[in-house]
Amino acid sequence: MITLPGEKIPVVNHEKVKIIRKQFVINPDESSVIARHSGLIIDREVKGEHKLGLLTRPKKYLPEAEDFVVGIIKSRENEAYLVDIGGPTIARLGETEFQGASKRNKPNLEVSLVM
Repeated sequence: MITLPGEKIPVVNHEKVKIIRKQFVINPDESSVIARHSGLIIDREVKGEHKLGLLTRPKKYLPEAEDFVVGIIKSRENEAYLVDIGGPTIARLGETEFQGASKRNKPNLEVSLVM
């Protein structure tokens, strides 16, 4: 079965489903999962455990929360930097989000710096 991003896929028992590589979001209210990417759904049972995966061929990196990324500073706003991390949008990084940074002690980073 082929799916698109945001499409709901019904699941018989969502409590016992193991999602492979964060490719789906579990929707417990409707006993379904929501696809995060497009691709071919892989549904199999291994050693009594129901596994659900997605076979994709992404051409562009889609960053997710908690990913470690390398970015290039593109510009500076009032209290933030706009950073290109290779995703579909530009990331916004606040000046006080750096380790040890405060309102008085902010980093002074230049445009085109790789971080």
